Amino acid sequence: MELIQIVEEKLKGHDDRITHVYGVLSRALELQALYGGNIEVIKTSALLHDLFKYDSMDAQLAVIQDKSLVKQYRHATVMYHALAAAYYVRDHLNIKDDLVFEAISNHVWGKINMSLETMIIVVADYCEPNRTFKEANIVYELAKKDLVAAYVLSLEFVTNYLYEQGIMPHQEQLDAIAFYKENK
Repeated sequence: MELIQIVEEKLKGHDDRITHVYGVLSRALELQALYGGNIEVIKTSALLHDLFKYDSMDAQLAVIQDKSLVKQYRHATVMYHALAAAYYVRDHLNIKDDLVFEAISNHVWGKINMSLETMIIVVADYCEPNRTFKEANIVYELAKKDLVAAYVLSLEFVTNYLYEQGIMPHQEQLDAIAFYKENK
């Protein structure tokens, strides 16, 4: 089965999410054309990153093989859909590429020392063409000039939003902002 068929079957009934996935693919390919990176890793990761977005928490947890990650993100359960998708892609679709696993499992906010492919997926996910919030367009315009700066800005927008909602960002988010600002 082709990846597009897998996505459309798994996200059946969630047309907005399918539109989002295609938007991430489009934006990721645009960024790949500017910055390079393995195009097959980027295509695969963009298409499969949200496979578990609508699965129950129990279904997500059942697929995540490394239970220490479940504990690590117990206060940031948004990460579970990313981890579940990465493990599913590796263990059930037999796509064993470490770069694909990294990009999918870290697409929510990236990480320190991430691959170029992961950074492209994170930024593309934030600023794909169907995003309607103004910050998405700001990040997109910056991404065309400076991918790292766009990544940092997207994380700053997210963490500021979390603070405004009374939610403490995950320490990994804060560490990534500091790391990429310092190592730019």
